[in-house]
Amino acid sequence: MAESDGLENILPDNERSLQTLARTLKLTQRRFSLILVRCNYTSLREQILQRLRQECTVEFAELVLPSSTTKLYSSILNQVENQPPAALMILGLESVQALDDLLVAANKTRDKFKNDFAFPLVLWVTDRILHRLGRLAPDFNSWASPPIQFTIAPDDMVNSLRQKAEQAFTGDADFTLDGYDLKAVQQDLGSEQQESDPELQASLAFMLGLLDYRKNRLDLAIAHYQQSLTFWQQNNNLERQGILLLNIALAYYSKAEQKRTENQIYWEETRNYL
Repeated sequence: MAESDGLENILPDNERSLQTLARTLKLTQRRFSLILVRCNYTSLREQILQRLRQECTVEFAELVLPSSTTKLYSSILNQVENQPPAALMILGLESVQALDDLLVAANKTRDKFKNDFAFPLVLWVTDRILHRLGRLAPDFNSWASPPIQFTIAPDDMVNSLRQKAEQAFTGDADFTLDGYDLKAVQQDLGSEQQESDPELQASLAFMLGLLDYRKNRLDLAIAHYQQSLTFWQQNNNLERQGILLLNIALAYYSKAEQKRTENQIYWEETRNYL
């Protein structure tokens, strides 16, 4: 989420987590430790980091990993070899394209982290990354204490999602899904709240479809688009129906382009949805 998403209020639980993180940095500065911070929302992460920059007594450095990163150890080494920090925040894992390879490599070289980095590493992770970390880098992960967690109030989350959906449906140039873990959002909201708000469900399905399409998961994209389309048909929203029909057509067009020897049915579906 962008900073304009309006998540101004920090929950009491987040205040406690903020103090825990600041205290942990103070206790572990200038010696190796692995600290995991769970946060599924980019805008909230920026708020917490801003507070830490202003209030934390430990002067930490920040490393934003490019999406092309393949080795965590070498990326950190390049950042700190001339001037080791008191602590290092590692951001951008959610955007790394070869995340699985990066985590496997970190697990294989885990002793090098402890031997070469005399400062705490603070990994900001989403639920998706946390799951992969435990599965693909269990030895590396074993050094970390339970994650320090930050979340947002359900009402703020819903309002933010509606704003993101409006950007998506209107083709707003500022719309992005980078750093936005929609699966985690669904989990945080809970099934009861989503079922009581079918419009929110439909909007989430559309954005999940966009995310699947960008990652070339075309069948999943079509399934999510169809789920969203059903709601807007039932509510006779012609504009959003048209947007979804176009996106479904584009997904079938991509399938036709990729499977040239068996593409007749995909061309037909493209034409039908157009």
